[in-house]
Amino acid sequence: GASGEDAGVRRLGPPSLRYASGWMPLSAPRLRQLAMLAAAAGIACVVARHLLGVHSVLLRTIDGDETELLHAGWLMHQGLRLYRDFAEDHAPFLLVILKWMVPAAGTAAFPRLDLYTFVARARTFTSLCGLMGVGAAAMLAYRASRSLIAPLVTIAAVMASPEVWLRGVVQVRNDPPTVFLFWLGALLLLGGWRSERLRVLCAGIGIGLVAVAAIWNPKWPLESLV
Repeated sequence: GASGEDAGVRRLGPPSLRYASGWMPLSAPRLRQLAMLAAAAGIACVVARHLLGVHSVLLRTIDGDETELLHAGWLMHQGLRLYRDFAEDHAPFLLVILKWMVPAAGTAAFPRLDLYTFVARARTFTSLCGLMGVGAAAMLAYRASRSLIAPLVTIAAVMASPEVWLRGVVQVRNDPPTVFLFWLGALLLLGGWRSERLRVLCAGIGIGLVAVAAIWNPKWPLESLV
């Protein structure tokens, strides 16, 4: 009877247990809250996986393009002038940054250059740029959808392919800084800021960053569509 059913509900304990046992249906706000918590946990797991992956590849074998850029940065640290003393077909911005990352002293194995420290510093910098770029893209997805599921899908899509992750987010290339500048500019431009003054300011800075990204890595011709 009814009394026996009520006694069974009381034995189930608090409402959270009743949800799990099927006695009480979840409300729409509760479902949205659980979905947001699950998406937030997923984002945290993907970001943690990225950080662990970066740590594991800091001293991985150097790629051919990485070798070229690191060598150019080392030459500039030695006092040689780009485009005058040696040829280089990449934009100079990353090379200038790499120049200041060259260790001051060598090691017994590499007396002229502490190669391991140099590579680790350079990959740490580009990985941070890549992570912030993906974060800006994810934030734009969130502002467009108002749901944490959208940035989770964005981050997972970038991290799903090892080649995209390595070349676009981690390795010492022009791509990670460009990704950061481009998506930060897109976020500032399309973020939907409430204040008119803030919206105008962010739009100007955002378009400027997209322009800098196009100059930094000219092989991205579709950037101007933003």
